[in-house]
Amino acid sequence: MEKLREDGKFTIVNNSPIGTFVNGEQLNYFRTLPIDHGDVVALCSAESAASFTFYDNYHSYLGYHRDFNNRYLILSIIASGMYGEVCRAIVKRNNSVVAIKTVHATTCGSPHACVMVNPRGVDALRNEISVLSQLEHPCIVKMLDSAGNWPSKRMFIVMEFHGGGYLQQRMFDFALFSEPNAKYWLVQMVSAIRYCHSRSPPIVHRNLNPANVLLASADEFATVKITDLGLSKLVNDDTVCKTYCGTPLYLAPEVVPSVLRRPYTEAVDVWSIRVMLFLMLSGYNPFDQSNHSASDSLSTSDYIARGNFWLNNKWNSVSLDGKTLVKQMLQIDQKDRPKLKDILSSIWMTDSHVITKVNKIVFAATDTIHH
Repeated sequence: MEKLREDGKFTIVNNSPIGTFVNGEQLNYFRTLPIDHGDVVALCSAESAASFTFYDNYHSYLGYHRDFNNRYLILSIIASGMYGEVCRAIVKRNNSVVAIKTVHATTCGSPHACVMVNPRGVDALRNEISVLSQLEHPCIVKMLDSAGNWPSKRMFIVMEFHGGGYLQQRMFDFALFSEPNAKYWLVQMVSAIRYCHSRSPPIVHRNLNPANVLLASADEFATVKITDLGLSKLVNDDTVCKTYCGTPLYLAPEVVPSVLRRPYTEAVDVWSIRVMLFLMLSGYNPFDQSNHSASDSLSTSDYIARGNFWLNNKWNSVSLDGKTLVKQMLQIDQKDRPKLKDILSSIWMTDSHVITKVNKIVFAATDTIHH
């Protein structure tokens, strides 16, 4: 590999008759190719174990403090928005892979590069840092570092990296899950949120949805990791939940705009988990307008506020105990919704095979789930 170009970029020359592959594409014999930060080079075949990822040590990121760049090397952007992004990165001292979420904390990274500032994004990240620093649970993403350590033009939070993607993508890929599979995901989510609610003071997530549930691997029975706690709220004698926030299709009736604003409780998380369970068992969201009659003029908020939903023929293959639990969790009045401990002890959840699997895979090094 040589640094030949005037712009300082590296190039790779294939001198091997066996074959050299860059990002899965074969490089012809004696051919020269520019190579960029994060490119994967493999020998003999694209799937060869004899491979490496090219990291440009001169690769720096605008707005990060130099101590950040000395410690972390960003490989790629996983997701991005108007005010920040989530990146895949490595820790330089041990090459471990991490995920880094950032938001722009100041208006200008340099005299030549100004960015928009999102006060809500900054506040949410600060809140997430504060909340995650208090939590340790195998089904909640673990924080490893944060912006509080160094001055920076960007705020950031370093977390475990999990390669299984989001539960939302898994739902798109498989449409719906078997009941044992749905139980496996559900028991982990309930365990994590029950842990949050049992804290002193209790922590209410307020934005549970499949896009905020990570999977540790691509395995069929992977560990769940609850993430994105930026909207979470610590509730004590001096504070209550009353802000309209969350993801519309997963909002509880007491949160939607069409309902008279009153304080709400951690029961909003039970509702959101229930909507995810509904989606896992049927493949559709109960309050998505596209699943209702075209002549129906009600909005999504109206459907949620009234608890209007219907069961299509996909529910014919769901057990009676499964349907009963879904309906119990769909109580409009938050006081009537089952507690998380009641969900774990429901008839549908008393599945020894699923509980044994969860305890073995997820909770092997921690306390097991108790019904």
